[in-house]
Amino acid sequence: QTRNDRSRILELGSSSARFRVPSPEDAGANPNGQDSEYLPLVPHDDPIYNDGDLFCADFEQLADGRILAVGGTDYYAEPYVGEVAGERYGLIELEGVKAARVFDPYTETWSQAGSMEYGRWYPSLITLPSGRLLALSGVSKVIKPVYPERPVDSGTNVRQLETFDPATGTWMTSASGANRSLPLYPRVHLLPNGNVYYDAAGQVYNPLGASYDEAFWNIAATFDPVAQRWNDLGVPGLGLGALPGLPDLPGDNG
Repeated sequence: QTRNDRSRILELGSSSARFRVPSPEDAGANPNGQDSEYLPLVPHDDPIYNDGDLFCADFEQLADGRILAVGGTDYYAEPYVGEVAGERYGLIELEGVKAARVFDPYTETWSQAGSMEYGRWYPSLITLPSGRLLALSGVSKVIKPVYPERPVDSGTNVRQLETFDPATGTWMTSASGANRSLPLYPRVHLLPNGNVYYDAAGQVYNPLGASYDEAFWNIAATFDPVAQRWNDLGVPGLGLGALPGLPDLPGDNG
């Protein structure tokens, strides 16, 4: 039986180490729930004891020392077969949750921040020069990514970008011009000029190892968070020399 993972605090003392339990233990897993994006006309079963797992979330430390945990896992059965001898059976589905949770190391407690517009499983977070955090990629349904309410988004990862404001605890979804399909946990880095560099790498897993636009993940790119636009840099490793648009690094021969 699946359940939400538990969080722990590891205290490293001079002679021994011990674990403490923060509150709530499971990081306050998705307390209000969310509408799972079921396939149409398919029976489903969504138990409440595993609907906000920290598994497959991403974490980033805020400037004040708190830790932001974004996304995670909701397990449910789709399709649901039925109950036999008191046990429920069905084909498992994993869904990315919209929840964002904040851990305060001073009080050792978890609290809920504002929820994202899109559920994300395996997203990446990166801190921008403004202090805000950018969430990229993730997937809303892992095994069967079909969304009856938004069919254009079916068959691929979350293309929409969202920005978190630590001062207000709220999210803002970027304009459609900033949309980009990326692998799960895309490898992104902050450049000296404030742009975000995607180095054409990530976790190529969903759905079942493929996405209909997966070939485009091989293109490195930079994202301008002010102008809200991407600049393609080409495919790394093709022997074409240094990628245009990147700053020269000391000792870099291209």
